[in-house]
Amino acid sequence: MLTNKRPVDVGFDAKYTWTLKLAIGYIEREFNQAFSERGLSLLLHRLGFSYTKATAADPEEQQKFREKTAINF
Repeated sequence: MLTNKRPVDVGFDAKYTWTLKLAIGYIEREFNQAFSERGLSLLLHRLGFSYTKATAADPEEQQKFREKTAINF
């Protein structure tokens, strides 16, 4: 689910990237299972996920991407 859906797709307000807090909220809501941030971080790491930091978008690169993929935002 983390790789296929954005937080906004599963009912979180205007969030487009997953954070540990959002993932914890989703797990608690859907599975009634509580995790600490550290606990979920360790679990996700064991499952092959890695942390990436968001970077500022380059408007020129965004336009190239839109043209290449024919997606209009």
